[in-house]
Amino acid sequence: MLKDAFDRFEHIYQQAPQNTLNLQNWAMTLFAKGRYSEAWAKVKLAEATPNKGNLDPRFVAALQARMPRPQD
Repeated sequence: MLKDAFDRFEHIYQQAPQNTLNLQNWAMTLFAKGRYSEAWAKVKLAEATPNKGNLDPRFVAALQARMPRPQD
């Protein structure tokens, strides 16, 4: 089931790379799987979208609590 979810996130991203909520949901799924570094990469993409204000700050805080934001 998760493979299907990741495939859908990727498909939506290819069609609409500025879809903030798709990127956030993708990051949340990665977070749930313990893939924090990958989740941060999706958050970074989401933060570069026009609707970045739709990102849930509670999710970003939860991710930060599990793994500090990587320094680029």
